Amino acid sequence: MKRAPAPSQQPTSGLFPKLLAMFMLLVCVLLASPGQGRAAADAERVRILIVHAYSQEYAWTAGQHRGFVDALNAGVTETPHIDAEYLNTKERTLDPAYAEAYAALMARKYEKRAPTAIYVTDDNGYRFAIGYLRPRFPRAPIFFSGVNDFNVLKTMDRTFTTGVFERQDIVRNLDLLVQLVPRAKKIAVIGDGSSTFTAIQKEIERDIAGTKRSIPIDIVSADSLDSFVSLFTKQPDEPIVLTTIGGIKDRNGHVLAPRETVSGIRQVSRGPIITMEGGYMVSGVQGGYVTSAERQGEAAAKLVLDWLKGAKFPNIEPVTDSPNEFVFNGTEMENSGLQNQSISKARRGSFNRFRIFSRKTRGCF
Repeated sequence: MKRAPAPSQQPTSGLFPKLLAMFMLLVCVLLASPGQGRAAADAERVRILIVHAYSQEYAWTAGQHRGFVDALNAGVTETPHIDAEYLNTKERTLDPAYAEAYAALMARKYEKRAPTAIYVTDDNGYRFAIGYLRPRFPRAPIFFSGVNDFNVLKTMDRTFTTGVFERQDIVRNLDLLVQLVPRAKKIAVIGDGSSTFTAIQKEIERDIAGTKRSIPIDIVSADSLDSFVSLFTKQPDEPIVLTTIGGIKDRNGHVLAPRETVSGIRQVSRGPIITMEGGYMVSGVQGGYVTSAERQGEAAAKLVLDWLKGAKFPNIEPVTDSPNEFVFNGTEMENSGLQNQSISKARRGSFNRFRIFSRKTRGCF
């Protein structure tokens, strides 16, 4: 009796290796570049490594951190894991030896939990990330905020980098001072001589080049408080514009908090002081058209959220329109006799969006 032939069977010995190879190929394609969008539904928890150029106590840094973290947490279903590092470059120079040593420490520190993405603040943070973190964490895209040097747009690798630029608007602040003190003989624009100030100074010189100003402008940089005290002792009524003053030191070489620097200048200066940075809205400063640390951080977080939701580099455009706003200290304006005239002119003039705060009312209106 003949048996019916058994159904033909495909050999299975080589099937599993083929399927495994196809799966590994797919994984490699998905992870090959940080420029590929990352789906928000990824099972792996998002890890963000934040590297700040300055210290956690510096108001500008704290504002960016707060704005970034709050906006990021509000835009995701699962709270990301966040690590924060501080380069403290107001205290010391970001030289190659220091940068290399810090990056090597971070590589060892995070070798078993590499970041999903890196967020850095300010010019020194950006330079550190591109030159020293990128080689160590090649899969993590870099997001930034607070960068003043627009020249990096020429060299920035858009396949893994994007962020928010900061532009201090000297023209609007000079116009504000002309309204506040139209009879001033000269306006002093001061800074701490840091690399950030150098970038800001170039922007200022470019913005005012060829313009006719009713009041002459003097750009002054120094890293010691004594230099500015000596200057304004001789010209106490001269209006002052603050650019970046976080690197100014006392006579012992210790870095001063911005409120200490302003307080020292106020000992000899009677003229109005306005600021181009929101972090310097301290006692003694009347106001200004300022960069907003919180809005810088929020804007950077929105770029990260776009990427997490699937947007791809280089389509995630950097933000070059700096998120600035007018802010006035009502108490200081009133103490200097500028309250009524300045605010009424602001309402009639080009300042169609501004905030006023007062320590007497403990709020904004």
